Amino acid sequence: MEDTKIVSLILQYLNEQGFQGSVNLLQKESNVDFIDNEDGPSGELVRILNEYQEIRIAAEANTFDQDDKQFDQDFMVQGEGSWHNSLTQNFDSLHRANILTLRFHPEKDLIATGSSDKSVKVFNYSTNQPHHQFTHHTGAVIALDFNPLHTDLLLAGSMDHSHSILDVDKKEVLQVFRDHTKYVNRIKWNPAGTHFVTSSHDGTIGIYEFDSVQKQATLSKNIVFSGIVEAIEFTKDGNTLIVAVREDNYLNYVDFKTYEIQRVNMNLNGDDHVSFTAMDLACNPSGTHVLVATDKNRMILYRVGTSVQVKNFYGSMNDRFSNPRLCWHPSSKYFYVTSQDGLVYVWDTVTQRIVDKLSGHRGLPVCLFFFVFHCLKELMFGLQKDIAFSNKSGEIASCSFDKTVKFWKS
Repeated sequence: MEDTKIVSLILQYLNEQGFQGSVNLLQKESNVDFIDNEDGPSGELVRILNEYQEIRIAAEANTFDQDDKQFDQDFMVQGEGSWHNSLTQNFDSLHRANILTLRFHPEKDLIATGSSDKSVKVFNYSTNQPHHQFTHHTGAVIALDFNPLHTDLLLAGSMDHSHSILDVDKKEVLQVFRDHTKYVNRIKWNPAGTHFVTSSHDGTIGIYEFDSVQKQATLSKNIVFSGIVEAIEFTKDGNTLIVAVREDNYLNYVDFKTYEIQRVNMNLNGDDHVSFTAMDLACNPSGTHVLVATDKNRMILYRVGTSVQVKNFYGSMNDRFSNPRLCWHPSSKYFYVTSQDGLVYVWDTVTQRIVDKLSGHRGLPVCLFFFVFHCLKELMFGLQKDIAFSNKSGEIASCSFDKTVKFWKS
């Protein structure tokens, strides 16, 4: 590699880390000008070093992956170059405190929001009119999810250690659960709408069976992990739950029928060094891959159920104190990630480059969410708290610590 190229890679890294003084000094001493190449991948130096290390270790072990690349076709053909980046609406009076999560109703022009003011609000975004406010929780509401089949049923998880089932049509609290001893940080229906799962800072997940006639749920299984459960995600067929735990270099694949757990190492070389924590998980629309957002400025794309790292993405600003959230574009050609600099980053999955940064929130975005073909895909992010996509309107909604909800269009 030419010396000029090496200096350019170092300049890119320094610029992305915000070390502008070092950029200026290196340019002066090397006589190499920094050019921000928008067509090239972000975090190129880090990517090269990581890939070199992984290839070297794998080669030494003679285990370099030779699998058929047909599984990765979604990430080999360029997209249409269109994603949501135009701000169309701003709602600034939904809550009096930070908005931490949101979800689109699968069928109606309603959006549900959870806040540190301890309430869940349901709002009609077509008429700009409130639908209902639930105030039964005594702590901040940090997780929401609509049932994909019984679409008026909404799950809510709270920092008061409880979670609940709400009927947004009848405006009723159907059931409240107090099975966790710490924050309920994640809550999710399975794709069939027959079960839901909660996760908590107490290091456990709860699996609940839902009776659609009685509209009641019962706890059928509690599983204990080695640390805080940071993320949960169902595979597309709903047969497996993927669980990520803080300070654990494995993803836990839980068979949803037998509850048997298969642990898959996220480290390509197979060692047990914990260099990052998986903070969020999202399977791509076709269900073949799972994207992992880490606390180390890095997103990793794996084939589901394997340690095969298809691609790595670098460039956002997230450290061990962050809580990044991500979401897929329905085409699989792009994905969105929250960042500690208050922006939502948009990545091209084919070129591995940042193609856009969504700005507009004064506080950090904390969650991203897509609503596609009446299916909800979770995205939760740093200080911008949530983002969601509606197939009906073709818009994305994001919420933030600045107490606003914003709609974006392509």
